[in-house]
Amino acid sequence: MATKTQSRTARWKVAAQRLLDAQESVRNAVAAYNDALAELRDVRDEYEDWRSNLPENLEQSALAEKLDAVVEMDLDELDEPDMDAADEAADMDLPRGFGRD
Repeated sequence: MATKTQSRTARWKVAAQRLLDAQESVRNAVAAYNDALAELRDVRDEYEDWRSNLPENLEQSALAEKLDAVVEMDLDELDEPDMDAADEAADMDLPRGFGRD
């Protein structure tokens, strides 16, 4: 970080470089966020396939309810970083499998 004893030119260059560094960090964070969101959507699609193929005798089960909750989660809300929605995804009570719910 530049100090007041440095010239304006030096302080400007330091501040501009810090801005560039911060901008790169933001780009990297956005890319990581988008990658994680895409992965979450892929896994949700797997849960949706599982839900679609449940046997009729499990249609009203706790497993079906958990699958419904996952499938019905609106991941479009997550297109913009949202801590509450991300927390909801992280805290989801996921189904563990047949006979384990």
